[in-house]
Amino acid sequence: MKAAAGLAAVLLLIAVALPAGSQDGAVVVRPKVLVHTDVPARGDSPKEIHSLGTTLVLTFWVEENEEKGPVIEIRCATPDYLAAVTKKTGEFSRHLEVDGTIRMLRDRQILLLYNAEVGSGNEEIYTVAQITGSVIMREGVEKVLVEAEETTFHATFTFEPED
Repeated sequence: MKAAAGLAAVLLLIAVALPAGSQDGAVVVRPKVLVHTDVPARGDSPKEIHSLGTTLVLTFWVEENEEKGPVIEIRCATPDYLAAVTKKTGEFSRHLEVDGTIRMLRDRQILLLYNAEVGSGNEEIYTVAQITGSVIMREGVEKVLVEAEETTFHATFTFEPED
């Protein structure tokens, strides 16, 4: 009797396990729900590029001792941006590098995330400041992002007019 009960338990286990099949792909589970058990490897699909839905014109500049330094103007249709400029006047150089992300808000405003590096020097460029921050900006309104002694870092943006 014990042998028959043991055999029946084994047969029941096999009967339940057989329909499930392999666990390496899509499996139909009652009531007819498709379940994917395989996980795609990282890096298989390219990073999707998201559009802002419009083009923004971002302008960044540095002022030292009330003198305007290098100016960067970027046209962006996607949230991520990166630009760098070095201005040489004789032996003296000024450097501005800025990158970050744009998030669209309501009422013609944006949330601007930025990383900036401001530098100057004679033959070599020395980093004067490394700046990381965020600011909510309204179209056409200039913002001072950083102010330190005689140096200020400014930004503004506008929506590029459609032709």
